[in-house]
Amino acid sequence: MLTIAVLVFVSIPSIAAVVGWSLTHPERELIEVRPESFDLTYEEIEFHSERDNILLKGWLIPTENKKKIVIFAHGYADNRSNIEAALPTAKALYDKGIPSLLFDFQNSGESEGTVTSVGHFEKADLLAAVNFLKTEGYEEVIFIGYSMGAVVSLITAPDVSEVKAVVADSPFSDLRSYLEDNLPVWSGLPAFPFTPLIMAEMPLLTGIDMDQVRPIEAVQNLGERPLLLIHTKDDNKIPSTNSEEIYKVSNSPHTELWMTPGTEHIGSYNENPEEYLNKIILFVEKSFQ
Repeated sequence: MLTIAVLVFVSIPSIAAVVGWSLTHPERELIEVRPESFDLTYEEIEFHSERDNILLKGWLIPTENKKKIVIFAHGYADNRSNIEAALPTAKALYDKGIPSLLFDFQNSGESEGTVTSVGHFEKADLLAAVNFLKTEGYEEVIFIGYSMGAVVSLITAPDVSEVKAVVADSPFSDLRSYLEDNLPVWSGLPAFPFTPLIMAEMPLLTGIDMDQVRPIEAVQNLGERPLLLIHTKDDNKIPSTNSEEIYKVSNSPHTELWMTPGTEHIGSYNENPEEYLNKIILFVEKSFQ
């Protein structure tokens, strides 16, 4: 019995470490859909993250508008093209004369890097995207982010004067509290005893600081810049209460919370594509005025 107890005592932290490592090193998704599928002309671009000079790759979809542009930010373990709403939204923007930049965060798609931090390190990537566009002459930016990308957009925007507005589709409000309540959704392990062990070990293994990823705090520094929060009411991965919490603390009179039917994470586009695109186009055009 003592031997079994010792094995259990040793194996549980080891399992937690392996799972924590795998969660921060997810398998890359291949880029299978490209802008030409939507009759979009584009440029293959690359730039370096503000963190460790990591090479990031993406697409610039230009229009005659050389001053105002939308940057897309994808979700955890996703890439620039596999969010179903991303390229259709870029196409809808293009049709209105609004250019876009879609890129892969570090450790995603075709970008370099080895760690996915669920927001902490990715902020440096999004800052680099803004700085790249500034060298191209763009002066005003709107972020459209999905899940983790929505979070990164929310924590980055207050620090960047060029950002005029944010669309945040399916964000969590605070990384630490979100994982405390929902880590089993991603780990596949029981909350006890694994969640506290994984959360304790992940920072040691990767250097991630969960307390740097707090959209609920960052949004209060967004000022009066417009914010559109989108969430399916019964999201099966990030509860819609997260967007509700962000909405409640926003200081901007131009903050809107759009709750849609469904259970799918980042699923509002799939529920009603036409309404989704119309909503975002109207928001972007108004915010750029």
